[in-house]
Amino acid sequence: MSNQTIHHPIYTFSITKLQFSYFEKLNKYLNQSNDKALYKNMNSLLFTSSVPLNKISEIVDLFIIEKKSNAKHKQKIQLFFSLYKYIKVLDAVFNYWRYCSTIKKKNINYMIMWNGLKYKQNLMKLATSKYKVKIFYMENGLIPGMTTIDNKGVNYLNSVPRSPNFFLARLTNKYSKPTICTCENKKIFIPFQVNTDSQIIKYSPWIRDMYALVKTISDHCQYLPKGYKVIFKTHPKCPEDYSELFNKFEGHSHIIFDNENPTNTLIEKSEIVLTINSTVGIEGLIQYKKVITLGDAFYNIDGLVHHAGNSKQLKEIFCSIEKLEINYYLISSFLDYMINEYQIPGSWTNPDNNHFRKIITKINKFICQ
Repeated sequence: MSNQTIHHPIYTFSITKLQFSYFEKLNKYLNQSNDKALYKNMNSLLFTSSVPLNKISEIVDLFIIEKKSNAKHKQKIQLFFSLYKYIKVLDAVFNYWRYCSTIKKKNINYMIMWNGLKYKQNLMKLATSKYKVKIFYMENGLIPGMTTIDNKGVNYLNSVPRSPNFFLARLTNKYSKPTICTCENKKIFIPFQVNTDSQIIKYSPWIRDMYALVKTISDHCQYLPKGYKVIFKTHPKCPEDYSELFNKFEGHSHIIFDNENPTNTLIEKSEIVLTINSTVGIEGLIQYKKVITLGDAFYNIDGLVHHAGNSKQLKEIFCSIEKLEINYYLISSFLDYMINEYQIPGSWTNPDNNHFRKIITKINKFICQ
């Protein structure tokens, strides 16, 4: 039984069975009935008087972009996607009506949603905006073994402060420079991301997919000082077949694909971690590595990482890569904030009572804001 109380019913919305299972556990901890855990498909239907077709069309367009980025859909002609969009708009309207009906009938005021950037989540967000429902967003932890809950969004949309001054003012009395194992290997580790992930579709302005990432890096390797090697690793959850890409660079002198070693090991053995906007960049900071980002990342904080927002800036960074500095104080303060203030302890896949207590504390804080 919970030692804390939330004085308002908290509904949850999930689109996968794993999310739904987690929210059922949260409901049980809150002593709430199971009907507070909503799944993506709902039976209720209400034909509302108006439908925000422009916003629904934007949601469908984003979904189509995601589908086009999927390897199994790349060979389909434009006519297919034109017809598919028409069908999907009808599906979106239908779901929007269902979600509006559910919110109205249950008189929902607060909702926890997973991620909030996928197709049905965007439709639920649109429905909640009609009824002024306050949403809290959950996601995998940005720190390994932790979980995220935020009242603004996840990843690039989260509420983590973006000013270095915020972090520089935090650890005055307890900071001590960490003991760092210096790495003499001139290696740059670059993790792949999933092409269909919102981190790439929405928050990667100039690198459209992993093929473009490899081409961009290979084109810019000429600006690196002599002796540097680039280590790529594909994402374990990406279904894309990169065998042709592997063959193209087989035997290459300074571009290597390594899918054998764990990510943590590759970070440890590298001097630099370069990423579009992956949480692997955070893992690089945990090991006090130099981190370079190419996309929109919430941790694009001046002095924390080095950001290249275009080809010219990447060239400049590569030309001066040996002079890149590490602000140990800023990294330590940032990580302290993330671990002790922002993130929830424990993985959502194996939550304990302390995990749920921290979730409730956060929710109460959000409600009072």
